[in-house]
Amino acid sequence: MVKAYYLNDLGEKVYLRVSFDKTFKNAGLYFAFASMIETDGNYELYNTDKYFEIQLRQIEVYNLIVGEQKTFDGTDIAHIISQWTTNIFDADTKLIITARYNSPNVGADTIYMSFDITGENSANYILPLDYTIKNANIKINPYIAKVYWQRESSYVYNNQDYTSTIKAWYKDIHGNNIYLDLDFGVKALINAGNYTVYAFGGDSNYQLSDNVIEIVIEKVKIQVYGLNVA
Repeated sequence: MVKAYYLNDLGEKVYLRVSFDKTFKNAGLYFAFASMIETDGNYELYNTDKYFEIQLRQIEVYNLIVGEQKTFDGTDIAHIISQWTTNIFDADTKLIITARYNSPNVGADTIYMSFDITGENSANYILPLDYTIKNANIKINPYIAKVYWQRESSYVYNNQDYTSTIKAWYKDIHGNNIYLDLDFGVKALINAGNYTVYAFGGDSNYQLSDNVIEIVIEKVKIQVYGLNVA
């Protein structure tokens, strides 16, 4: 609050009315003028006007901790673990802190910190400076995707290729089926024997699990007839 007074002939303080050119509230420059509350013809005031400035208030943020790693979720948003904001005195004013990776994909290595503010009185505040976090710990880890298999319950040699009966896929973070390429180790699954099948491909933001199966093509059992002892 701004006050003004003069000293009367008894040395007593006599307070004056202080008026401003505009509402004395927000940050900015103000012109103030002092005048008598009750007119006293024995006194003539001088030095009755003055400029005042309400300065912008710097917002301080303490204990701002950001999670440097996360599992791929399709967004570039980094998680803010904790923060403590001071120097905001208006209930409607909120500091918005945003932490974003430089990419939503596996391979991101930088987090950008930015600050914004909302509220009717937000123009009265100075925001913290944006900054960048970059170190070896920052990363987006692949999403672990279980591989689902389609196959026959059993295989028996019949001189036909069984490769078309086997399919593999995983579900992405949106629930879509992503079909994979298959490596059979041979050109065709025809002959009886044991085969290892690998599923591979898909998006590099996913790490496949259960992507290997064993396929056994059984030999045909042949009934022998006419085996007699002469």
